Amino acid sequence: MLGGAAGDAFGYMASEPGSKPQITCATETALHIAESLISFDGHPVRSAVETAHKIIVHIKDIHGEWLETARKNGYRPRCVFTTVAPVTLFDHEGLVDAIQIATFGGQIAKISHSLPDCFMSATLFSFIMYHLADETGTVSRQRLKTVINEGQKILPHFLDYDLEKTYSEIYPEQVAGMLKSIDTAVKLSETDITEDEALAGIGDGTTAGQILAIALYSCLKHHGKFAEAVSCATRISGDRCCAGAVTGNIAGLLNGRKSIPEEWTAGMDSLERILKVSENLSTLSFQIV
Repeated sequence: MLGGAAGDAFGYMASEPGSKPQITCATETALHIAESLISFDGHPVRSAVETAHKIIVHIKDIHGEWLETARKNGYRPRCVFTTVAPVTLFDHEGLVDAIQIATFGGQIAKISHSLPDCFMSATLFSFIMYHLADETGTVSRQRLKTVINEGQKILPHFLDYDLEKTYSEIYPEQVAGMLKSIDTAVKLSETDITEDEALAGIGDGTTAGQILAIALYSCLKHHGKFAEAVSCATRISGDRCCAGAVTGNIAGLLNGRKSIPEEWTAGMDSLERILKVSENLSTLSFQIV
């Protein structure tokens, strides 16, 4: 959570030269989803499927009402990744596995982002984040590549529960495009071409799929270096706050809190709230009864 907020704040600074790091609606949305998730703690459930279903309904009720009010005040949902990041970070004991969490993430993303590119990106992001959150200590570059590869293989087979068909059956072109972007990002991270050339080869960051690919490229290219990864991702012309936030989410799990520059978070708006939510998420679990 802190990594995502720090990346978001740096992205804002990159978008507004001369400004100080500042969180945007991307972090506010993540915090609200996290707090909605935390408020579900204590609900009795009987199975993993029931857990996911009840949480989705619970978040739709709470977050949907919040979104409606926010939209009346001019808020426009931007970063789908910060919407689903919190659901990948709590104690998953009782939920089946990464497939369940990734499907769960895609369903949550649909609350505010109905485009296939958005919720499919959220599905793959949730799959990757689940595995990284499940690791102990720092995560190797090779392990990150393995997780990305596993996610690519399984993405076409995820089920769209609203239509009861797989992504590849309903959105074949979007699936192919997303897999191509991710594959390009991984390959470019292993070359010696400049960051600007690599980023241009992936995209300008105007779609969710491009932003996820850019974040993965940046984390692979600058593995073990939080600041460098976020700085790389925010060189795009598209949504720099979202690119910074999703890169910060991934890099934060890869490298740990100590890797996040203190100057990026010192005096940050809602810092205490972010830390409290992060702590509550880390101890949150849903017990099957």
